[in-house]
Amino acid sequence: MRLLDLAVVRSTPLTADPTARHVFGAFQPDGRALAYTTNATDGVAMEVVVAPLDGGAPRRVLRGDGLLRVEAWSPCGRFL
Repeated sequence: MRLLDLAVVRSTPLTADPTARHVFGAFQPDGRALAYTTNATDGVAMEVVVAPLDGGAPRRVLRGDGLLRVEAWSPCGRFL
């Protein structure tokens, strides 16, 4: 998964494991983070990850045994 910045025509990798599945979720309303799902930890269980777009470390916020999917952020940007 890559982030494309059209203002400077540059793409930045958001994920680094090409063997894992990464599924786009939603941008935080203020544009500071992206939430997505991935099975990068063990190749099976899906987890929700929030990645700051300023280069900060992504953090896992939920792990599950089934299919997890990010639908949207709350308008205040505090909840998924």
